[in-house]
Amino acid sequence: MYYTYKLSTLRILVQQQGKGMVNTIGIIPQSDINKYINKDGMVVNNDGSLSTIVHQYDRFDILVKKYNSVVKSLEKKLSEQGT
Repeated sequence: MYYTYKLSTLRILVQQQGKGMVNTIGIIPQSDINKYINKDGMVVNNDGSLSTIVHQYDRFDILVKKYNSVVKSLEKKLSEQGT
């Protein structure tokens, strides 16, 4: 939407991939995604820090599996706590 100027009436901050608040990874080639995943399976920014928000993770099977694993683990913990 930004690049089609449909948001031209808004103040928008565009940040480079891997350097901003949202790490949009859908543009990364499948063959390069491991360069953006740390040893714990988490997506990192260009400087190696953890990405706060990962946009389009669902484009990569390895990240979908990681996400599903984390969600199942949290659900189990909540279930054990009776929440």
